[in-house]
Amino acid sequence: MSDKNAPGDSVLWLVERIADLGLADGMYLPSEAELAQAMHAGRPQVREALQVLESFGAVRARQGARRVWLGFDPAIFGLHLSAALGSSERSVQELFEIRHAFESTHVAEVAARMTLSQEDELRRTVATMTKAARRGDSFAEADERFHRILFSSVENRLFEGISAAFWRLHSRIPAANVEEEDLGSVATMHARILESIVTRDIRLASHELDAHFWGVRRRLQVRPEPLGAH
Repeated sequence: MSDKNAPGDSVLWLVERIADLGLADGMYLPSEAELAQAMHAGRPQVREALQVLESFGAVRARQGARRVWLGFDPAIFGLHLSAALGSSERSVQELFEIRHAFESTHVAEVAARMTLSQEDELRRTVATMTKAARRGDSFAEADERFHRILFSSVENRLFEGISAAFWRLHSRIPAANVEEEDLGSVATMHARILESIVTRDIRLASHELDAHFWGVRRRLQVRPEPLGAH
């Protein structure tokens, strides 16, 4: 249990208690007064805890109506996280490093859990990327979908939220210090990643994934700050 005497920890403790109520998604939350009485806390603290949950999309509040518990939605969490971090190259890079570490670590698990339906959906996604590359069109949405489907079997909600935040911010940040992206090569990389995972060649899958991330890292390089800039 959190130390409720530390600054801010009383609110965090209340957030944990509210999240532990076992409410199903869509259920009404008890009133502020009821929560305050049940948790032996002041109503201002309860209100602040509820506002924290609202800010992360777990609670919906409307004027004159009872609050509704929405549960933890990774996509909504990602949207709020991206808004909090702001559209900066540094934020994108930091989220990218988390993505890279997570995906590289879970390659073997993904290969072991791959289903035929997943494989079919991933092949369709790679085909979409390949067709777009031939037309010279960007395929960021298909790229995001590929990684989301590939790692969905890991069922890590926090990673799903971080990944959603990365893609949201990535779409706003132009590539820096690199030549125009070779879309055909990127599509081919995803095809190789898929084939190595389908054949359970974990070493090759890790290599292909790292090669793909190396290319992404090049495109996310921070622009050098002009001399004399502050």
